[in-house]
Amino acid sequence: MKNKKLSPLIGLIILLIAFYNLYFANIIKIFSIINPIYAFLYVKFFGVRRIYDFKIDENTAIRFEKYMKKYPQLYQYLADIVKKNITDNIKKPVILDLGIGPGLLSKEINKVLPEAHIIGVDPSEEMLKLSKKNAYVETKVGSAENIPMENNSVDVVVCRFNLTYWKDPKKGFFEINRVLRPGGKFVIEALNKDFSYLKLFVIRIFMILKGSGFDIARYHFNAYKTAYSIDCVKKLFRDANFEIVYSEGEKKDWRYVFVGKKIDT
Repeated sequence: MKNKKLSPLIGLIILLIAFYNLYFANIIKIFSIINPIYAFLYVKFFGVRRIYDFKIDENTAIRFEKYMKKYPQLYQYLADIVKKNITDNIKKPVILDLGIGPGLLSKEINKVLPEAHIIGVDPSEEMLKLSKKNAYVETKVGSAENIPMENNSVDVVVCRFNLTYWKDPKKGFFEINRVLRPGGKFVIEALNKDFSYLKLFVIRIFMILKGSGFDIARYHFNAYKTAYSIDCVKKLFRDANFEIVYSEGEKKDWRYVFVGKKIDT
């Protein structure tokens, strides 16, 4: 009962601080300490609740793209791993960017593998539109569980931080195996279910202060609720007939990377 009585007051305080941020923050710099307090209050009292299901409309897709463009090094790192897993005898590799989003990873792959044919698959048409602007790619509407590609047609599948949104990971891994050519590689970077909740809480506040917006911060925060552990992903690889040839990340790290090779049958 006490919390219910306090909630309207807390909400009013947050709205007042938001008003301050919008109209006076650039004038009265001495009160800049209010910004982190605002972020903390929002995360504390509203962040742990799913106020609404995250929907990727045009505006949300653009905000997500704008925020993630601040960190090109994250995409460059994974693009280099993709390049290392292209064998020398493949001159024009076919790469499937599964869950392409705004195409920022494909953009970096374009740079390190300019001869590659990249196909971006995503369930969001808004994200596919952005990916066409950011990278040289062919796009298709689809999902991990329903990849619109023929059998044995892809050299490398790469997936960055979207495993947590798959409806059926086991089916997704088998679909990836299906579209890969014999000896093809599956490169996945994913959120770690075992990451510290306290550290995640701090990261969310940092994201808000860096201008992500509350919906994008919530999108990342909630992603950990349905993330998978390292051991779980290892099992998914084994069950789908992959050999793990590379891995990085410890049990409590915030993310991990695996590379699986399709086993010839």
